[in-house]
Amino acid sequence: MAAIHVANLWARNRPELQTDFLIREKILDWFGDIKEKKILDAGCGEGYMTRKLISAGAYVEAFDIDPRMIELAKKADPDHKIFTE
Repeated sequence: MAAIHVANLWARNRPELQTDFLIREKILDWFGDIKEKKILDAGCGEGYMTRKLISAGAYVEAFDIDPRMIELAKKADPDHKIFTE
């Protein structure tokens, strides 16, 4: 039940409206050069960091326990360049 609540909350608020959005922008700086590195994004949520990591050149495998979060991730990637079946 809690996972459904989180998905609904995320869909309403988007990361741009959350305070952790500012921290997320710094995460790539903390990682340093991640080009061609393999990264597991466990608990990827709606895929925001997954998309950022891939844009920075990493190879990313992402998953989330909540299928509704994966659906949000797929909606944020309409060309299916990142999230595939």
